[in-house]
Formats: sequence, structure tokens, C-alpha cells
Amino acid sequence: MRKDGFGLKRGRPVRAGLACWGVFVSCAAGTDGVKPLHNPEAIAVVPRARLESPQLQRWDFDEPGGAWKALHAVRCRERDGLLAIEMLDADPYVAADGLDLEGALLVRLRLRSSGVGPGQIYWTTESAQHTSEERVVHFPLRHDGSFHEYEVVLPVEGRMTLLRFDPGTGKGTMEIDWISLRQERLHPLELIPLEVVAGGLRAVVVNRGDEGLEVIHGGERFRLEAGEQRVIESAAPGRMRFETVSIAVKVVGAEFPPVEFRASVMNSGLPLGPYLELGSGTAMLRVAKDGSGGEILLGDRIAGWLQPLLSEGYQPVLLTGGEEGEGRLRFASEAGHALSIHALGDGRWSFEIDAPEDVDGPVFRLADDLEQALFPGVEYLGSGEHSSSRTDIRTAEHVRHTPPRRWVTMPLMVLNGGAVSAEWTWDNLGLQPVFAVPDFLGARREPRMHLAGGKGLLRLRIGPGWDTGERIETIMERFVRERGLPAPPAAPRSPEAQRALSLQALRGALRSEQGWGHCADEGWDRRFFAGHASTEWLLTGEIPQTPELVPGGIHIENDLVWLLTGRAEAWLGHLRRRARQVRGAQEGDGSFRYDGRFREGHFENTSSGHCAANAWVLLDHAWWTGDEASLAAGLRALEFMRRFRTPRGAQVWEVPLHTPDILAAAAAVRAYLRGYGLTGEREWLEEARRWAWRGLPFVYLWDDRPVMRYATIAVLGATHWQAPNWMGLPVQWCGLSYAFGLSELADVDDSFDWRRVAEGILTAAEQMQYPEGATAGCLPDSFELGSQERRPFDVNPCVMAALRERLSGRTAGLQIAVREDGRRAVSPFPLRWTREGLEIDGHAGVGFQVVIDGERIVELRSAGKDILAVE
Repeated sequence: MRKDGFGLKRGRPVRAGLACWGVFVSCAAGTDGVKPLHNPEAIAVVPRARLESPQLQRWDFDEPGGAWKALHAVRCRERDGLLAIEMLDADPYVAADGLDLEGALLVRLRLRSSGVGPGQIYWTTESAQHTSEERVVHFPLRHDGSFHEYEVVLPVEGRMTLLRFDPGTGKGTMEIDWISLRQERLHPLELIPLEVVAGGLRAVVVNRGDEGLEVIHGGERFRLEAGEQRVIESAAPGRMRFETVSIAVKVVGAEFPPVEFRASVMNSGLPLGPYLELGSGTAMLRVAKDGSGGEILLGDRIAGWLQPLLSEGYQPVLLTGGEEGEGRLRFASEAGHALSIHALGDGRWSFEIDAPEDVDGPVFRLADDLEQALFPGVEYLGSGEHSSSRTDIRTAEHVRHTPPRRWVTMPLMVLNGGAVSAEWTWDNLGLQPVFAVPDFLGARREPRMHLAGGKGLLRLRIGPGWDTGERIETIMERFVRERGLPAPPAAPRSPEAQRALSLQALRGALRSEQGWGHCADEGWDRRFFAGHASTEWLLTGEIPQTPELVPGGIHIENDLVWLLTGRAEAWLGHLRRRARQVRGAQEGDGSFRYDGRFREGHFENTSSGHCAANAWVLLDHAWWTGDEASLAAGLRALEFMRRFRTPRGAQVWEVPLHTPDILAAAAAVRAYLRGYGLTGEREWLEEARRWAWRGLPFVYLWDDRPVMRYATIAVLGATHWQAPNWMGLPVQWCGLSYAFGLSELADVDDSFDWRRVAEGILTAAEQMQYPEGATAGCLPDSFELGSQERRPFDVNPCVMAALRERLSGRTAGLQIAVREDGRRAVSPFPLRWTREGLEIDGHAGVGFQVVIDGERIVELRSAGKDILAVE
């Protein structure tokens, strides 16, 4: 049976422009049984050439008072040859009118931005004089403060009269160097690479024109009618181990340029030729002396290939030859490129790149069947899965082989095969990671990863793989221990001010005569939730008076107030009913199944997150009451959950079951900790620790913005497969659930500083809290890193308050004491078993209840230090 978590994903945006996204020709695979590589953007790999056409319009912004005007939520002015735009609020846009241009247009822009969100270009025509979603093109913007060029095709029908540009979706700044308009003319031929096979390259050529064409390929001349396609092949020279193969077609008797694609080929049957060696522990790097490529051996097994060593775009940089020194290799080019490779020991090498222009560093491809792969914040894959799939997101953003840098939560990429594993790490966070599984960018089936962007120091590690115990969690642990955890961010306010701010939300925006809301926003029911009432007690030491109590209302329940208001029996009834319902849904193998609408696309009808959430309910019931039926059912669930490897599927109210999810890691950590606490079996503690490491890739361990470090990504996908896309958009309430689990893990496991991670996540949440305004003290549902903007809904701060109490060493929830013979007692105050009975550290004058063995309820009024005799 297939195991969850052996799956993979990927991403990559274009370098200096917008790719023309296309759809793979569905019948191309088949002409002679060729099965194409998965390729989410086949046409973007070899875009149809744009034929030069006269420039119809250009704006250089050399003179003030030009055609472009501020229309909404912007201020703009022309200065120093730039159109400077300040985006003041949501939905900013500028426009130029009085145009008279006909047909499809190619818009080119050169700009730099420090804003947020994609760009959009709207247009109007003589017959459609208002902007509309029917006449708009969206395209990704890189908000890194550097100039980039973009190309956007507008499929205009009729005569265009107005052009409107939306420079993002929120606050920020932008400077536009120039904008030009040309008539859109595309080459009639399209080339779609299929795969590098047997020392050659196979592709499909398609005639996208309106009439038949005579075509030449490799000396062969043939005719392609309009819409017709043909599989073509080109052989590599076959003289060296590492070569470049080119496949090209040309239209006969026309002025169209040739259409060409180049790919790197590894001829496994040919010797490497003269090479240089650089050993590192049990691994050996062998690089062809001419710099055409290299191979890495782990023992006597080829672990992977480096080819090309350097490239610009998709074209290899021609190196002039290698030099061997003490523990290093050095390669250079006539154009001034330099690559130094140093052995670091233990299967590690560093690659130091110096180049006159941006280059791609060594492209590594794994020579093994993949079991797992990780691109933190972007892809979390297992066996048989491919990156940039539509399983978790179906918009154009599913293509993420080169994602925006702020999507990436830490400088790490991992390929974990059966026999070998490989990791790239880097220090220069300005570099662009590239991750494709399989390598559709190079038309090869091996998974690919490399860094792009020019100068930098990269490190590659090669080690044993899955078969010898290597897992994502072991790689994560090694990576973090070697780099060290970053310090938590600075607290935004004093502890006293922090408590007052959270209390302000509970007594202000969240409160009405009907109780509290989960969120402050209108439309959320107000109820007398136990979680909110318990939080007021934590913050003030006062018990809020409520006509009733309702379970829930917050993301991690806090049940203190049930036993502070004489409602212990109602609390026990809630636990019993919930556990009985979950036991009724459990399958015989211990699993829980989901067959709702968000099951679509997943390879099975269960997940780690779905099972862990239910296991938690059962084991939480057993924890407080000692219920044997819930304990047995919960332990069966924990046993079933051993098969999972990927945290996913914890938010099926709106997110696909397949989608990697930090809440799944949180639920698994807490469920396994309950199992450990109930049984004392260390295997459950080990599982809790594994899930803690599996959740860490969702946490930002770097920053380039004031609020970013220890922010948490909720899921690697989108709500309803569409929007919002949550990659790069922190949802801190999800991270707080994970942090709460880490704080509990820290109580029983000192193998790592889990408390520091929890502190970092909590402090990042406190930075995100609304400091003032109508919803002061609430936590925004999400936080936009680029613009540092808070996004509703505005969530209650109850988990934040409880976690702060916990990390400060104070009581934050119900307390339990378990005697050696298994008898258990539960109280809202710390308690312990003594020879005299139960000793309780209460609050003088406060009435409360104690629950013994899940059945007996004792009423007390505290004298400050209470002794309860128990038979």
C-alpha cells in the first residue's frame, strides 16, 4: 500500500519576464508511444518566438505631465525618467487613455517594486468602454526592490482606447522605467520538448499558424499543415560523458528564425574522460577537466550528477578547464566566470561562484528513485509525486519551480532517494532556488535543484538515503542544529501591556450581550465560549459571569472555567459525547476516513492531519478521565498513524486533504504526547518528536522584513484550490497550535530547544496583533510580508494568551495529577498526590471543583493551600 508523505512538489518563475503559460499538447505523447514528462508549463520552457514588430507606443517618463494618471489609491509623479507610484491602499491603479491601437498587443515594462501581490493590466475598447474582468491579464511581480523586465500579452479584440495598470494589491512603492506597446506576432512553429533519451532529445513540433509550412529538421524536409504536429529527434554527438544536445527546426523559404531547444545530456555508456577528483568522507566528486559536468559517488554508487556547472538562462557557460589544488578545484571561463569547489568533509562540498552577470550554480540531479523531497514553504513531496502539481492549487501559481524568495521559509532543498540523499544549503538569501521534480526544465526525468543569481556560497551534501533511515525529519534536525536557531524577534511590548492588549480584544471587539466571537468580524456568532472565559481568568484572575458555557470558540480549547464555575459535570458530558462520536467513526484498523469534496486529488481517503485530530479527541478524553475505551481507540489510531510521513489534510473545511499543513504536525505532536503521558511508552514520545521536526519547514527561520522571522505558513496550497494561495502568506493562528504542541513537548523532551521555537512563533504573533483600532488585541487571520499588512478575519487572542502564560512558567489550563496506581485528579490549580490525599495550590477565596477518576466531583473553596483527603 502506498504510504502518505512519500510525495513531492516543485516551482520556478521566469527570470526577466513573464512566461507565456501554455497547455501540453495532449496527443503529443502518443504518436509513437512516448510518455512525456510531467510538465506544467511546456510552452513556457520553449516559448513561441515573438517576431519583431514596429513599436506602436512608448512611455519613457522623461517629461512631467505625461499620459499616465493616478486613478485610485495611488500617488504618482514623473521624476528622473521614472514614473514613481506610491500605493496607498488596496486596489491601487493608474491608467493612460486616448489610445487608438487595434488587435493583440505585447506590453513590455521595466520596473522595480516593493509592494505586494500580482500586477494586472486592464483595457477598454471602442465597443467595451468600461474595465471588466473579461478584459484583464494578471501576471506575477517580483517585489524585491530590483529592476526587472516583464512581458504581457493582451488579447485585445477591436480597437483599444484605454490601458489601466494595477501595480499590486496593497500598499507599497514602485518605479517604472518605461512601458512599450507592440503588435503581438508569434512564430508559427512551437517546439515542445518531451525527454532526453538514449543520448538524444525527443520533442514535438507543432504548426500553430493558419496555413501549411515546409519545415527542415536535421536535413530532413517535411510539410506541416496548419494545426499539425510531429515528433522529432536529435542525437547527441556521443563523444563525451557530458554533452549538450540541440534540436532545431526552420521554416523553408521564410524569414522566420529557427526554433531551437538545448538540453544537457549524460551519456552513461561513455567514459568521463580526463577528470579531477575531490573526495569528502565516503563521497567522491569527479569533474570532467573541461568543466562539462561532474558525477558524485557515494561508495561505489553514483549518487547524482552536476551538469552544467554554470549556466546563463538555459545555456551552459563554456569553461576553459579545471585546476586542482589542496582540497579544492577551480574552473573559469574566458568571460570572467569563476567557480571554486572545496571539500568540507562528511560528504559535503562548498561551491563559491563569482560571475559578471547572474548565473545558475551547479545543476544537481539525483541518480536514485525518490522517496521524499522538501522545498520548505513551497513543496513537501513523497514517492511518485511531482512538483508544481495542481493537486493543492489550480491557478497559475501552481507553477512554482522558481518561486518568489519570500515563499521559501529556510535556505534548504532536499532530495531523499532510496539509497542516497542530497541537500543544497546557502547563505546568500538573495539567491534564487530552483526545484523541479522531475526536471522538466531540462527535459530529463531525474529531479533537479540548483541556485540562480550570481555570486554566492552554496553547500551540497550527499549522504545515505531512505533505506538506511534518512528521513525529512532527520535532515531537518541536522540542518537546524548546524545552522542554529535564530533568536526570537524582539517583543513588541512589555508583558503587562501585552496582557492588557489581549484583554482589550476580549472586552471590546469580540464581546457582545450574547457572548464572545471567535472572530471580531460581523457574521461570526457570539456565544459564551469556555475558551474566552478561561482566558479572561488567566489575564485578570477574575471569573467572568456567564449564563452558560459553550465548548470551543478558540483553536486550542482551554477548559479551566468549567471547574471554576461549578460546571464540571457539563464538561465531563461534553468530553464523553465528543469521544463517543469519534469512536463511532473509527475504522477497524484504527484509521479515520474522509470522503468529502476535498478528497479529490489525494491518493487515499485519509491523512495524517485527519487522523491526528481525531486521535487527539480520544486521548484527551482518556487523559482527563482515564476512560479505557477512549484510550484503546486512541492508541489504535496512533499505531495506524505510523504509516504517515507528511503533515497534511488537517483543514478539510476549505483546503484539500492532500495539502501539506502545519496543523497536521501540531495535532500529531499533541496526540502522540497524550499517548506518551497515558502509557509512558517512549515510542510515542519519539513519534511526537518526529512530527515536531516535520512541522518546522512551515516556519520562517530568516527575515528581510520587520515582521517575518518565526512567522508560519499554514498550508502549501490554496483555499478551494483557488484562492487565497497561502504560500508566502503567514497564518499565525495555525503556527500557534504547532507552537503550543512544542511547548508541551519541551516539558518532557530536552533533546532540542523546542521552547525557543515556540517563543519565536508566539512573539511573531504578538508582533502581528492589532495594536490599536476597532479590533485592537485581535490576531489577523493572515499577515502580508511584503507590505507588512494585517488581513482579516480578526481572530481572538486566547491561544496566544495561554501560550504566553505557559512559556512564562505559569498555569495556563487545567492541571492533572496521576498517582502510581493510576488514580487521577483534575483541578484548575496545580495539585499533587501526597500521603494525606491531594495537595492543591489554589487562590484564596476562590471556589472550584476537583474531578477524581473522571467521575467523582468535589466542591472546594480555596484557602490558598488546600488538602483534600481521598479514599
